[in-house]
Amino acid sequence: MPDISCPLAQAAIDYGDQIALVSDKDTINYRRYNQLVASTAVTLRQKGVQPHSRVAIIADNCIEYPILLMALIRLGAVACPVSTRWPTEMILSYMTRIGCSHLIAEEWPIPAALRLRSGRLPARKPLNVQTLEVVVRLNVESDAASSNVTLNTNQDATIIATSGTTKSPKGVLHTFGNHYSSALGSNKNIALGPGDRWLVSLPLYHVGGLAILFRTILAGAAVVIPAKSDNIASIIKRDDASHLSLVPTQLHRLMRDRAGLEDARRVKAILVGGGYTPEILLSEAVDNGLPVHTTYGLTEMASQVTTSKPEASPAELRTSGKLLPYRELRISENGEILVRGDTLFRGYVESDRLRLTIDDKGWFHTGDMGALDDEGCLTVHGRQDNMFISGGENIYPEPIEAALLSIEGVEESVVVGVSDAEFGYRPVAFVRMSFGVDMDTEKLRLRLRLHLPGHMLPVAVYPWPEETNSVGLKPDRWYMTELAQELQSSKDR
Repeated sequence: MPDISCPLAQAAIDYGDQIALVSDKDTINYRRYNQLVASTAVTLRQKGVQPHSRVAIIADNCIEYPILLMALIRLGAVACPVSTRWPTEMILSYMTRIGCSHLIAEEWPIPAALRLRSGRLPARKPLNVQTLEVVVRLNVESDAASSNVTLNTNQDATIIATSGTTKSPKGVLHTFGNHYSSALGSNKNIALGPGDRWLVSLPLYHVGGLAILFRTILAGAAVVIPAKSDNIASIIKRDDASHLSLVPTQLHRLMRDRAGLEDARRVKAILVGGGYTPEILLSEAVDNGLPVHTTYGLTEMASQVTTSKPEASPAELRTSGKLLPYRELRISENGEILVRGDTLFRGYVESDRLRLTIDDKGWFHTGDMGALDDEGCLTVHGRQDNMFISGGENIYPEPIEAALLSIEGVEESVVVGVSDAEFGYRPVAFVRMSFGVDMDTEKLRLRLRLHLPGHMLPVAVYPWPEETNSVGLKPDRWYMTELAQELQSSKDR
């Protein structure tokens, strides 16, 4: 199906008066959404954006973001969302590496971007820099929209940074068809339709946030884009959110908000992914009547690969669910999760090259280790490149992190392997405590002894380093490994 009718243009016909975008700034229906995308595409063309241009976007979640992204896709350009959390040098290096010719941003990154134009970093051409408010104008009335718009499912659509374990994020190139198939498969599992509202509580530079935009368009549902200061509990009540996408830390915080928990019981679906979810947290959510769906996904597969069914059994919720349509999955002989299908990315972008990473059967080797049960449910054990050997035992950090997260007061945890003369490597943990809760290392270790064998107990527990930079939604393991090694070495001196 190389050419299809543009889903947004079709939604403007089918659901014209239905709400499409909600924020504290504006509420936009599908007819106006389509018009704004059309007028923004005209502006982009006037600013020099052409088909195949790679356009970096640096902005916090806002109502203009989906309009800009859909306009770039309609124009045939490639949208390249960039994390607002990265330091300047990392942003500039990444944009250069993936070959961005244009940058559209909020005001604050503009001076940093101009450094790229002045030659501080290698660039093949001067960077064309525009501000978001100049490109996307919400107050402009336009009749530029047309219902006769087609998109090619094979056209390059986005380059999204991986949230992996390497120091430098990789640019993952997706086609429009990858995102389209991802949304189709998700919507066949989690019901979504006109009148529903999916809260964008994940950043739109992350594939988990971006995927919501495509799902809602196909279903005629709305996207709720909160202000930066809003908390999830207040938005559910104020904006009548029906669907949520949360990482485990966000679910943990929601469970601790009594008023918010009451409102959360009225939502239709809560998709929980982006990391290892402690079983005790899922059990608590189910006991409180929350409609949780566990999921396994990755940037390279345009978000979800497996997801639990509605009203899944407790046994299924202890897994990452079953394979969604338009994806394929198998477990290799050594236990690695392999994936392929209509949602699989084209490759990693390296300047003018595209690095392909599939085997001769078309399988992508995820680096994640897992197993399928007799019902077809996937259990993820951990990442192959996170695993280290301590005294002859293979140790995956994820179960240790889950055990830490099950302890009252622990909001976030990361475990890394630090070199040790006797054991090869030993586990070291970093934890972020809830506001107002003091970290008691000995109490944490005593609690862990109830859940973990001795060789998995961290030899040290350190407070969360505030200076760490995350890639996507995940903490920077490379940085934390370096820091843990340094802290342990200073203790030994």
